[in-house]
Amino acid sequence: MLREKLLGAPAAAVWGIDAIVRRALDGRTSRRDATVTLASVLIGMRRAGDSQGIDALRTEAARAGLTVVVALLGDAPAHRALARLGRLREVCIPERAPFRRWPLAAELGLTRSGLLRLRRTSHGEGFAMHPSPILIGRLLRERWLELEDVLHVAARRPTTPALAFELASHDRWLQRLEVREAMAQNPFTPTGIVLSLLPSIRRRLLWHLRDAGDAHPLVSAAAAELIALRT
Repeated sequence: MLREKLLGAPAAAVWGIDAIVRRALDGRTSRRDATVTLASVLIGMRRAGDSQGIDALRTEAARAGLTVVVALLGDAPAHRALARLGRLREVCIPERAPFRRWPLAAELGLTRSGLLRLRRTSHGEGFAMHPSPILIGRLLRERWLELEDVLHVAARRPTTPALAFELASHDRWLQRLEVREAMAQNPFTPTGIVLSLLPSIRRRLLWHLRDAGDAHPLVSAAAAELIALRT
């Protein structure tokens, strides 16, 4: 597994990370896929609290002069966060509530816009705005879930680190560029997650994160490093 390779030989692993990032800069999907896999592993390590492993990689990257890798392995709280003692709005649905699936016969008689409204009313938007990572995790495993519903979770402002890590741990959705970019633009997404995602997003969003002033300084600096590699 990639995680074991990273931790087993950090001095060599950082050169592999650098190579993955540089190969992805041409924008080819196949090469970008490798950066998504890398992001998934790094985010999983952060969620598990394995800061020592990432710190070891960052130390080796600094020793080797791999400034882009150093930037991508940084971490900090989200650029914005709930106020102290603040809470997300409540959604009156129990964490273990069954998800309602509208009968197929009813769906067949609807236009796509009507179907989307029905799904959002009956489950998608209400569930997607739930404050519980447990319920969100269950929702993200449902096969009927639409990308539009997942983007509600990814772009939600405010959100919590627990919700962001829950979404980022579902590879099915992390593989979607739209989800990665929505998370990267959300100032409530933990900075470590955003940094891990940067090599797998499009150049125009990197420019935005570098210049717009609404991203964490570590994110802006890392975006600038990546843009410099592409020029």
